[in-house]
Amino acid sequence: MQRENMSRSTFVKGIAATCIAACSLGALSSGEYSTKSGDTYTASAAGIESDVSVTVTVDKSGTIKDVSVDVSGETPGVGADIGDEITQQILDAQSADIDGIAGATITSNAVKTALADALSQAGIDSGLESTTPAQGNAAETAGAESTTEAAESTTEAAAAEGTAETAAAAAGSYTPGTYTASAKGMDGDVPVTITIGDDGTITGVQVDVSGETAGIGAEIGDEVTKQILDAQSAEIDGVAGATVTSTAVKTAVADALAQASGAAAESATEAAAAESTTEAAAAESTAETAAAAAGSYTPGTYTASAKGMDGDVPVTITIGDDGTITGVQVDVSGETAGIGAEIGDEVTKQILDAQSAEIDGVAGATVTSTAVKTAVADALAQASGAAAESATETAAASQTEAAAAESTTEAAAASQTEAAAAGSATEAAAASQTEAAAAESATKSAAETETAATKPAAETETAATKPAAETEAQ
Repeated sequence: MQRENMSRSTFVKGIAATCIAACSLGALSSGEYSTKSGDTYTASAAGIESDVSVTVTVDKSGTIKDVSVDVSGETPGVGADIGDEITQQILDAQSADIDGIAGATITSNAVKTALADALSQAGIDSGLESTTPAQGNAAETAGAESTTEAAESTTEAAAAEGTAETAAAAAGSYTPGTYTASAKGMDGDVPVTITIGDDGTITGVQVDVSGETAGIGAEIGDEVTKQILDAQSAEIDGVAGATVTSTAVKTAVADALAQASGAAAESATEAAAAESTTEAAAAESTAETAAAAAGSYTPGTYTASAKGMDGDVPVTITIGDDGTITGVQVDVSGETAGIGAEIGDEVTKQILDAQSAEIDGVAGATVTSTAVKTAVADALAQASGAAAESATETAAASQTEAAAAESTTEAAAASQTEAAAAGSATEAAAASQTEAAAAESATKSAAETETAATKPAAETETAATKPAAETEAQ
């Protein structure tokens, strides 16, 4: 009986252990973080240049105790530098619902997506709205193209804001009127209309974000409108979680304000950009024309510079004996760290490959790229000008020699004409002399004949008279 009771007890314990194990497995499969508390979870998501990995450690209560964010593969000076700041944001928020870092939106979104995935593994609510992952997916689906556009939009926004401020400062205020501009957002163009009152201030703003992501960018209209009216400029914070759309709004506002400023004083940045483009085109045209005329560039080293985002960008071009570009030195060290300052190697390769200033440049660093192209075109114009100048001098020398030869020929012809005239005069004089001699001879002959004829008559008369006289005397 005792042995039977022991068997029953053992059986019951076995059943209980099996139930506990099953319940544990059920809890594990259900994803409840309490069964995994104190463990570490890792996930990753696509950033701008590489996968961004996040490792999170949670305790038994579901509290995030530690976070490790690896953004080392992202853009130096931009996404690669946000690790410490975004880690602190995660620990403070205890979720993936964080602001991220302005200017590194794609990397920030990758961190949030990876963190949400890791927390999901732990069975913890990420804190993100259901639409936020969609935004991350949209950014990932857009890939490098969306990333480049976002980075370029940020650069353009900064340039446009600087333009608006400079122009406004120069003009004293904006010119009253209505100005409209647009910029590329997450899903399409974002148009903005700004109204400037008689006092030169912004009195009205219309922002159309209806084409942006539902629940994210499409919801920020009222907030950014208020920010613009309060700031009286394009320098607004935007809305966290809708960075791309916010950047588009800022860019469009800056453009519209540049128009308003330009009505009183032309936008300095746009004028400089247009001038740089014109100079680049003129220089390229000059280089091509001169090169075509001279046959090639003149061997030597030529240096020129052009205005970039933060200062002058000098470029030195070396032309080899065969008239081709054999060396390029591009100094972009003074440009924006992580953007313009990083394009040196790429544009150098493009210049050597193209053997001209007609290169694509680097997306996201448009202003610096344009400066490089302008400087290269100027340097090549110098190289072409040297060849063209040499050709011109040779042609001028040939023309001078031809003119001298022509002058000599004309002088010789004139001398021949004068000699012919002199010869003709001499001949005429000789003829006159001959005629005079002939006339004189004729006159003399006539005189002699007359004398001869008279003399016999006289003699006859005398002879006749003489006998008569003799007779009379007798």
